Formats: sequence, structure tokens, C-alpha cells
Amino acid sequence: MSKTRLIRLTSGEEILCNKTNESGLTITVAEIIALVPTKERLGFMPYMPYCEIDQLVIKKEHIMFDLTPTKELAAEHVRIIGADKPQIVV
Repeated sequence: MSKTRLIRLTSGEEILCNKTNESGLTITVAEIIALVPTKERLGFMPYMPYCEIDQLVIKKEHIMFDLTPTKELAAEHVRIIGADKPQIVV
């Protein structure tokens, strides 16, 4: 079921991730990259870089939307997670 998704959380954070599982009240995601919009471009950084996260279970009540990203954004996600460790990219 792994496929790249763009998810906005109720906290306002937007993440690119691979959805690995979905149940009644939760979704499980992996390979999470935070989107950081700037004035001129879109930046990427590891989600919670101070933690070791292989998978994250998110309650659906904390999700504002769950969308399919553009082909270009999905390709950038694949490129970033293919690196040894995602770095901050602006």
C-alpha cells in the first residue's frame, strides 16, 4: 500500500510521506519529509530530525487533508529519501 502522499496536519505542518497502512482511526506513514515553504521556493527537511522515526502512526482526527502530490513533488520525495539521510534542502 506504500504510496507517496501529501498530508497536512491540524498543527499546520505539511509532510510528504509513504502511507504504509490505514485502519479505522489511524494511518501509518514512513519516509517522512517536512515541507518548509519560504517566500521564493519550497524547502524540505527531515520530520522531527531529533528523533529516530521509521514509522509514525497518526490519528485521522489530526489530519486536515491527505492528497496525492504532483508528479514533480513525488519525484523529489523519492530523490530525497533515496539519499543516505535526508538533509535540509532549500
